[in-house]
Amino acid sequence: MRIIVFVCLLLATTLPAASQQTVQQRIDSMIALLPTAKDDTNRTKLIYRIGDAYSNIDPKEALRYARIGMEDAKKKKFDKGIAAFHGSIAGVLQDRGEFDSALYYFNASLAIEKKMDNKRGIGGSYINIGVVYQRIGNELEACRYTLQALPFLELAKDTAYLSIAYNNLANSYIAQKNYKDADASIYKALDLARRTKRTEGIAKSFYLLGSTAFEQADTLKGIKFMQRALPLYIQVEDQFGIAETYQALGAMEKDFLKGMEYKFKSQTIWDTLSPEFPTAIMNITNMGVAYLDLVRYDQLKHLKPGGLVPQNSQEALRTASGYLKKAITIYKKLDNREGLWFGLAHLSSVQELQGDYKNALATQRESTGIYDSLYSQENKNKIAALTGERELAVRDKQLELNKISLAAQRKQGIALITGLILVAVIGLLLYWQNRTRKKTNTTLLVLNNELDEANKIKARFFGIISHDLRSPISNLIGFLNLQREEPGIFTPEQANAHRANITTAAESILETMESMLQWSKSQMEHFKPQLKNTSVESLFRHVRKNCPDSEALQIRFSNPGDMQIITDEDYLKTILHNLTANAIKALHKNDNGIIEWKAFEENGKTVLAITDNGPGAALQQIDALYNKDAAVNSKNGLGLHLIRDLAKAIHCVISFSSAPDEGTTFQLRLG
Repeated sequence: MRIIVFVCLLLATTLPAASQQTVQQRIDSMIALLPTAKDDTNRTKLIYRIGDAYSNIDPKEALRYARIGMEDAKKKKFDKGIAAFHGSIAGVLQDRGEFDSALYYFNASLAIEKKMDNKRGIGGSYINIGVVYQRIGNELEACRYTLQALPFLELAKDTAYLSIAYNNLANSYIAQKNYKDADASIYKALDLARRTKRTEGIAKSFYLLGSTAFEQADTLKGIKFMQRALPLYIQVEDQFGIAETYQALGAMEKDFLKGMEYKFKSQTIWDTLSPEFPTAIMNITNMGVAYLDLVRYDQLKHLKPGGLVPQNSQEALRTASGYLKKAITIYKKLDNREGLWFGLAHLSSVQELQGDYKNALATQRESTGIYDSLYSQENKNKIAALTGERELAVRDKQLELNKISLAAQRKQGIALITGLILVAVIGLLLYWQNRTRKKTNTTLLVLNNELDEANKIKARFFGIISHDLRSPISNLIGFLNLQREEPGIFTPEQANAHRANITTAAESILETMESMLQWSKSQMEHFKPQLKNTSVESLFRHVRKNCPDSEALQIRFSNPGDMQIITDEDYLKTILHNLTANAIKALHKNDNGIIEWKAFEENGKTVLAITDNGPGAALQQIDALYNKDAAVNSKNGLGLHLIRDLAKAIHCVISFSSAPDEGTTFQLRLG
């Protein structure tokens, strides 16, 4: 005795899960939302969920909502919804045994899913088409379509549908009595269902494990698995699953009355859901087989007649024949060759026990012919070939993945090495940048200190300038005020002499200011000397004009050959003026002072030399001429500081020589 197991799969946006609500309560709550739902694709999906929920408890309502949803989806041009409702309609039709119509709708759904390139939808459609072929007993096509579904579901990484596919594939193996491969597929499905916590998938795997155990005559193990499946189906209110499990338990139970109790529970559900569902017809067949077993295994003597127990063997055989003939009629109507073989085989036994040997032989021959077509070695080989093709495809894919993985590992290694090199380079750059920053900071610190000191020196410069200019200007203003307020206090000769002194003092002040401005300009970053061809004679005229002779002082000039110099005339005039002024100061106590300016060529350079016959100067007195850090004060004046900075700007080298009571000489080398 054997059990035929079928799987009904409807395309759904979400797979059913356990809930504390009953199915009808969930349906009612969804129906209540329809009147107020916005007329968009979400409303279409709500209609689908209502129909899907009805599929396990009221196929007529499921079909009605599927048709309503189809029109709604077409109106919105919602392709995904149209494909799903095609699948829903096909699912109900196949449960009613209308397999040709079911194939039409499933293929229509498949075409739309392919158009959308929806991997999950394509895989689901292939599974459904495989189920239809399984129900009409074409295991070869059932296996082919199920195997076609696997790569699409693997690409979609749809663990739940893969679980369904492996369970369906196990059905084909069970039908071919290939229990080893059947168990392997079932355990794959069970693992996937547990990973997704899909209760209905777990229940289906237990159900199939029970079926394979029973097919191999391990009834106790079969009952054990069925008893694990039943509460799970009840939990999710899957009426089809509950009916199938009761039917299987009824077939496995050796106690006649207990077994018939399971069978009648199953038939009650099938009569409501789908009277011509393949498993429902198998349940009727098993009822006939149960009455047949009472006679051929001589079980009537252990039972008390009455109720379900017949009065004698002839009554038992008539009852068995009635159930079997009813089942065979439906099998022929549905073209279910597998069920037909099973029913005919047992009807032949009934006829033989009734003594109708002629019909028993004819029925047996018909049964054997169907069996040979279903379970021929050729058919087994074809299914094995399909499975082998799938395994080869999987291995080829794995090899390709291994190649890709190796290439990726090589690229990853190269990327890692490149990354390490980059990190090392970045580390070196950061180290170098840090070293450079430290050096720069040190340099900036030194420069800031120098700048601070220079600012202090320049502040003292301007303090001295203020002192040196304020005093003569104050005297000049005082004299002018006195002359204005007391014009008669001076004789004409005194007035003329004072006016001459005033003019000389004013010119000296102006010259000092011009020198300071010239020096200030030289200290500014963007002011540079303006080099041009300059006559030495013009320089001497400038000195002669600003430092005239007096009774106690003579200034002489020697310029043989009217020499020319390329320099900044203003800078050099300021230097000459300041050197001359310093010489005049050195001779202020000398009644016969002489200052001599000479111009001459030496080693290809032009030399301007100033010599005085004063008391001479010590080196520390002219320290400011060579040392920029030399102290600045009003006693020493600013002359040497000005000379030093201006000479540096025009690349003029100044040398100094002096002897006590013999005078001092400064030489300026240019060129």
